[in-house]
Amino acid sequence: MKNGSMLAVLGTVEIEAGEISPEEFINRAREAGARLWNISAVGGKVQCKTDIFSYNRLVAVQKQTGCTLTVLKKSGLCVLARTVWLRKLLLVGFMGFWLTLYFLSGLVWHIRVEGARTLDEAEILEYVRSLGLEQWASIRDIDLNRMERELTLRFPEIAWVAVERQGTQITIRIVEREADPLQFGVPVDIVAENDGIIIEMKVIQGIPLVEPGMTVAKGDVLISGFKDEKGIVNAAGFVRALVYIEGYGEAAVEERVKVFTGNEFTARYLTLGNKKIALTRRNHRFARFEKVETRRFFRGNPRIPIGLLEQRYREVELQTVRHTPEEARELARERAMLRAHQQLGEHADLLETKVYDITADDVFRVKVVLTAETRIGRQKAQAKGEN
Repeated sequence: MKNGSMLAVLGTVEIEAGEISPEEFINRAREAGARLWNISAVGGKVQCKTDIFSYNRLVAVQKQTGCTLTVLKKSGLCVLARTVWLRKLLLVGFMGFWLTLYFLSGLVWHIRVEGARTLDEAEILEYVRSLGLEQWASIRDIDLNRMERELTLRFPEIAWVAVERQGTQITIRIVEREADPLQFGVPVDIVAENDGIIIEMKVIQGIPLVEPGMTVAKGDVLISGFKDEKGIVNAAGFVRALVYIEGYGEAAVEERVKVFTGNEFTARYLTLGNKKIALTRRNHRFARFEKVETRRFFRGNPRIPIGLLEQRYREVELQTVRHTPEEARELARERAMLRAHQQLGEHADLLETKVYDITADDVFRVKVVLTAETRIGRQKAQAKGEN
């Protein structure tokens, strides 16, 4: 047999010879200088493999003996090259496809604006259009760093901006400046963040509108700022209050829970810009499932609009879990406790915890009430015209 790497380049031919005895065919092939391997006799016929040059010698043997010679399979780089060369339209189409793909990958297909809360997206898009960034513009002619600088100068409301390319999509990410109440030209009040009972307060400046022992609701003004002939006086100080936080939880003796079955299905797509071409079967046939997507870019570069998208589906089923009444009641209490503590501020001092059983019918329900001491004041600018 010839060297494997040489055969991969030159090519191999799998043939079947008929109307001749196996012994005569093999002898004639050797006399002609043909190389044969993987020889087998099937139903009076000879099947074997040979290289592309030996095949031409076997054709001469066929003419001499009158046997039949059938090509079962051809492989190898030379065979592929010859096939492509004979099908010139296929070659032209293949080259045209990659040239078109290369050209389209250098164009802007989509422009997105993210993070604009008070700014008008249409105004931003109109401005970047004047700088040369628009749909179907050449990405290679756009200076993204210059675009970021120009946006920052044009819109003073922008604290940070990034113009990023992801394939054929340009994303303008914006972080707007936080509004500073002191820049509004109006006094700043301290208002209640939560309902509660005032237990302590200290006023540094401003007019106190509440005092210890009073009950306040969320949004009530605790210390008021004002404006006089000397200018604006903003409220300053702190207010501590008793707050009551409620959390509810419930559980049943029988509950339906989600369980993974272990069955999975992965669908793969070739991505060209924002287009997807399915490489595998897409129908997972799961009645219930969870989906996770992963995306890999060509050469790990997200700027190249060619990649592989994998969608992994994990089948889930609903199973019935049964609890004893005691277990269901404890589970409801744990859920209520968790929801109550999630609302508790980081710096709050927990004073008391009360648990109420409000079970009805077959569902166990629990209410948890937390009593805590915490600061409840926050700054808020007055609406213009209040003072």
